[in-house]
Amino acid sequence: MRHWSDPRCGGSYLLGRAPGETGAYLGLTGARMGAADAIYAGFADHYVPEDTWDNVKSTLLQNGDVAAIATASQPPTGGTLAVRQSDIDRLFSAETLPAIDQALAAEDAEFAQAARKKFTKGAPLALACALRAIRAARGGTLSEALAREFRFAYRSQEQGDLIEGIRAQIIDRDFTPKWRHENLDVAEHEIAEMLADLGPCDWTPTGDTP
Repeated sequence: MRHWSDPRCGGSYLLGRAPGETGAYLGLTGARMGAADAIYAGFADHYVPEDTWDNVKSTLLQNGDVAAIATASQPPTGGTLAVRQSDIDRLFSAETLPAIDQALAAEDAEFAQAARKKFTKGAPLALACALRAIRAARGGTLSEALAREFRFAYRSQEQGDLIEGIRAQIIDRDFTPKWRHENLDVAEHEIAEMLADLGPCDWTPTGDTP
């Protein structure tokens, strides 16, 4: 269960355009981003310290000039993605989940092992679809990315692991989900079926989504 599948956000579109394999790393591990990493990955444009928010909001309300955001922005600190880019590219460049897992397992470095721990907690079907959607978004449009996300979200309750994830994390809170797949080896046809056109129920773009 990953945030990329929210059909309102187009998360896979942004992840697909992150530097190198950063999008695959973020999408498959659910790693959190601070300000510096969010800007590096293309999820944000500016970092505005919280103690200046009131002044910025007042300026925006008075004249609507969005340049006030850039004026108040400061260089963020504490990012890790940029310095880990070569590791991320090496570990997350494979085309399948088992191959990525193999690459992570082969390294003793703390970063690789921490990433693998997060990676292997996810529902295999959701992870496989996330990887496919992120890679597909690299050369596609926002409308196409939103359509893939909508199709996955539409099918995730009946054909995916959404209900089991909610049970394990929220209802029973045993944190031991029993995913439909016992390992990361998800068949190609299952990924294709989750992301296939929904016919009359398929997502229809509204407004400008190039």
